Amino acid sequence: MKKINIKKGNLIFISLCSFLSFFMSSSRVFADSDIINILPDEMTEIIPSSLQYIYGGNRMTGMKSTQGFTITDKYFIISQLSSDDADSIIIATDYSSPSTTPAWTTTQNVGHGNDATWNNNTDQIIITDKYNRYFFDAESGEYLSTKISQRYASGIEYDGATNRFFEARGTNPGILQIIDGNTDNVITSFDTSSQIGAQNVAYYNNHIYRTAWSACNGNADATNTCQNGFGNGANVIYQFDNNGNYTDAFYVWSGNNSNKWFGELEALAFSPNGVPYLLFNGHTLLDRTEEYSVYKIIDETILNKMGVNNDKYTLRYNPNGGLNAPNDQTCQAIGVNAGCSIIVVDDEPAYSGHSFKGWSTSDESDTPDYRPGEELVLRDNIMLYAVWENDAPQEDTDSDSDDEKMEEQDNVPVMPDTGSFTGESNANQIMTSIIGISLGALFVAIMPRLFHKKISFKK
Repeated sequence: MKKINIKKGNLIFISLCSFLSFFMSSSRVFADSDIINILPDEMTEIIPSSLQYIYGGNRMTGMKSTQGFTITDKYFIISQLSSDDADSIIIATDYSSPSTTPAWTTTQNVGHGNDATWNNNTDQIIITDKYNRYFFDAESGEYLSTKISQRYASGIEYDGATNRFFEARGTNPGILQIIDGNTDNVITSFDTSSQIGAQNVAYYNNHIYRTAWSACNGNADATNTCQNGFGNGANVIYQFDNNGNYTDAFYVWSGNNSNKWFGELEALAFSPNGVPYLLFNGHTLLDRTEEYSVYKIIDETILNKMGVNNDKYTLRYNPNGGLNAPNDQTCQAIGVNAGCSIIVVDDEPAYSGHSFKGWSTSDESDTPDYRPGEELVLRDNIMLYAVWENDAPQEDTDSDSDDEKMEEQDNVPVMPDTGSFTGESNANQIMTSIIGISLGALFVAIMPRLFHKKISFKK
């Protein structure tokens, strides 16, 4: 075998290149210092106009805060902690039309109730509390079972597409583990920084999210040096890729405990079609006094950074021969295959000699599809055309009135009735006509001769 000789200098060079290649290809692990070094101007700020209020409520008797949050294909699921952390109440409300009257509740003891997730493959709600997992039917809230886990998890999220769980370690919330849904074995783990002090985990579009109700050590006190620049407290959402690389951060100023704005950010959750919602534990924003509240993220910049679909559709009005068409309307459709609702305007166009009937998707229609005040769901840009009714009386060109017909009949000359050539009477008529014609011809023939003989002039 031929030997390959490598000189010492070349070996050092190759080793150096290998080290640099490994260093450059390695993922950057999120370090404690990253939180301290991230300033507000390096984050995307979540301001009131970035969020849309969806739902709020008051905690049940004996409950001190909300903690876990997940969204099924039908419900917001929120777990509330008791004052002694001995049990929780889980409530569900229809997120298409949230109500302060829950769709269902359960008082099954789930301890601290750190976090909640929905297994869409089994249609079960899973609540994590230290080493226990509690399973409930997502439709009815019926308690199903309890499972003891080999890991202490303070946060949990299930991804049905890959059958994986994302768990935040309770003993060190910065450690995030990815768990195989079939074997319950750890696939991988990485450090998302112990200083986050967060419990909730969310996952969407190949990004992992951790939420923290303050920037450092769970302390919303403005005296903390890590809080400088954030105001009197901050709620922070940290974004990581599948390999644990820090990619972005979002923050919302919450105020201190005596002057809350949105309140403490407890959790981020995505609906099945990818709409992001935030759960806050109490707030006084816009004079609301609920002890917990849910907001939807609607800011285009934030949605784009999260990879959430947020198409905008326009409804246009065409006067269709008239004047003064209403202004265009635009709505935002957030989520996968989502539509957005628009209320048809009350303003009506004008058209001399015509009455406005409504709007149609066709410019030739005589019947309106929509009328002012009705709801229209857009999934594309749409043009509506005004439907008009002519106020002037129309002449009937196809049929005349009976009086007009009688008048026309009176003006028609009356012809003598010559009969019709049918039957025996017709034969008599024919013979009479022949005799008459023959006599007439004979008379014409003999008359000149008679007159010639009778009238003569002598020379």
